[in-house]
Amino acid sequence: MTKNLISISALLLTLVACESQGNKKDISNTDMVEYSFYPSSVAPQYYRGFRISVTPNTLHLAIHSYGDTLLKKDWSFTKEEFETVKQRVSNLKVEGSIDKSKIPDGGSTKEISLYQSGKKIFSGLDYGSTKNFSGADIDLSYLVPDLNMLVESTKNQ
Repeated sequence: MTKNLISISALLLTLVACESQGNKKDISNTDMVEYSFYPSSVAPQYYRGFRISVTPNTLHLAIHSYGDTLLKKDWSFTKEEFETVKQRVSNLKVEGSIDKSKIPDGGSTKEISLYQSGKKIFSGLDYGSTKNFSGADIDLSYLVPDLNMLVESTKNQ
């Protein structure tokens, strides 16, 4: 009987440990983190979205307007800086799917994606009032020097 109680206790502890992990991803082998911002629906001359991609060697920025790439820029990035970014997003957890009826019309969207060897291993969407992840602040725009100035520089294109 004692052996059965020990076995049941071990099983319950395992189940609780698995549950507390939720849908947290193992990101130890992540080799690229990508943050995208899509602004609310506005006329093309005002619409500016961007994608920031971070690897152990490079910080890449692409600014776009409704599919047209207006500016691309790269900066050197170190493995240590990349590990800091990975640490920032290390607690991301999938929280289920997004109820499309709760997405506000015309609102802005933020997206975080984690890649391993070119394969997307995590994708989280934030529509402001609803999102499908928890556990981390995904905004990586702080990494880009003078991001607002770079965005503004594309307004004449």
